[in-house]
Amino acid sequence: MSAEPVIQARDIVVEYPGHPPLRAVDGVSFDLYPGEVVGLVGESGCGKSTMARVLTGLLKPTAGEVSYLGQPLRPLGIGGRAPELTGIQMVFQDPGSSLNPRRRVGKQIQDGIDTAAKRMACLGQRLSRDDPAPIDPAEWLVRVGMQASDVRRFPHSLSGGQRQRVATARALAARPSVLIGDEPISALDASTQAKVAHLMGKLAVSQGACLLFISHDLSVVRLIADRIMVMYRGRIVERGPTAEIWSEPRHPYTKALLGAIPVPDGAGKLPAVADPGVAYPLEEADRTG
Repeated sequence: MSAEPVIQARDIVVEYPGHPPLRAVDGVSFDLYPGEVVGLVGESGCGKSTMARVLTGLLKPTAGEVSYLGQPLRPLGIGGRAPELTGIQMVFQDPGSSLNPRRRVGKQIQDGIDTAAKRMACLGQRLSRDDPAPIDPAEWLVRVGMQASDVRRFPHSLSGGQRQRVATARALAARPSVLIGDEPISALDASTQAKVAHLMGKLAVSQGACLLFISHDLSVVRLIADRIMVMYRGRIVERGPTAEIWSEPRHPYTKALLGAIPVPDGAGKLPAVADPGVAYPLEEADRTG
């Protein structure tokens, strides 16, 4: 792991207007490093997607600061994102809405390739001849497990899993240093979820990027993440290496999440269902001992 983080989030607070205001994120801090996969997990409404929007500059925090490569991250403006900030890419939950239905998928992946070229030119960089990254949309489609001939297809002719693979290819074609997947597999069928999740992690890390994988499904995150952050009511309540979180959860909310995962033991035992009226502690679990 690199000693220098690509993203640093410090004391992030996000409040939405209301009477009283709704605090969606409540003092969250963490670092993301190149070449790692980090899982951000928690139930719907806990603030995961809001945090993703802050990290991409789509949403300005009420308080706190996000730094990208050591510089403050500027929110996305009307004029679009500055080329040097396109190293942060996002794969959204619904690939059907994130892809342009009127453009062939090859053209949309080319957008990512062009974005990378503009950023590198802005930074005075150029590709090395030894760089293994694909250089055209057809190669990117092959890399995500599709056919080169699919460049001519439109999104409506693809399955949900194929559309999410195209969205992943487009984001990775921009050669990001940070890839954020905001519930990228929740709209897919169960047989496809693990495949797409594994693919995103493998390809991001192979490019030296960090993948922040946001999900409510710990069983999938367990397969790809190096470490996990558990979010509850706008706060990080537990964080640590994936194997340790899985084998020895210390926060009651983490235990409840793990207890809700079905176990294929053949006994037909249903997972535990937490009482919706239960309020868990908001203090972060201490994993130093």
